[in-house]
Amino acid sequence: TALEMILLETNQQGKKECLSKRTALLLAQNDIDVQNIYAQMKLVYRYRSESLHEGDGGNITAQELHDMEDVVRKVLKHYLILCKNELQHNSSITWNEIKANEITRLKSAVQAKISSGVLS
Repeated sequence: TALEMILLETNQQGKKECLSKRTALLLAQNDIDVQNIYAQMKLVYRYRSESLHEGDGGNITAQELHDMEDVVRKVLKHYLILCKNELQHNSSITWNEIKANEITRLKSAVQAKISSGVLS
């Protein structure tokens, strides 16, 4: 849910795909990482949906939960650093502007990875 709030626009369609791709592009160091993080996020998002909407939290292992918590921490850290840097350059910039700019950047990065065949 925290990742949805940070990486998705209001009323975003295709949440699982968008969230998985944007998270992968945000955290990956190379194309293999992009593919692995993307696959991991899609799987974990399914578990999250089952847990939230169906009340079934039994499908996710303790290790997968720990891994997901680590992903959330890394994304939050990225955004804290991003906010600090943006505010140093423009003290009047708002959270909504920072978020929108980063989503636009991530959309372009995702499209480039799709065009290059790294993501589908």
